[in-house]
Amino acid sequence: MSAEKWVTFDCFGTLIDWQTGFRRTLASVAGSRVNELVDAYHKAEADTQDEDKSRSYKDVLTTTLRKAADSISLPLTGVQAEALVIQWGSLPIFPDTLPALREMHRRECRIPRRRTCRRR
Repeated sequence: MSAEKWVTFDCFGTLIDWQTGFRRTLASVAGSRVNELVDAYHKAEADTQDEDKSRSYKDVLTTTLRKAADSISLPLTGVQAEALVIQWGSLPIFPDTLPALREMHRRECRIPRRRTCRRR
């Protein structure tokens, strides 16, 4: 048996607090209607992904946000429709993320680098 220790996990929801960042980003677009927009987004996302399986995740984010806004009659500018893509790299991490990663490094755990979303 190998002495190597491997750890795998999904980053979003485990290391990255995507829900807080997602809501914060959409609040900048929808203001007081953020809850409506978040609900509409979640209802539309699966359909957007199913329409074209080869669609990049950036396109899924932008297209779904446009559909969600349209469904609640919320007009968006082009920049607003890209808000999730623009802010994606700024999503907050949970407070325990860095200490936990440092501890795994200290214990010599290996973390494979795997991306589940293609870049285009």
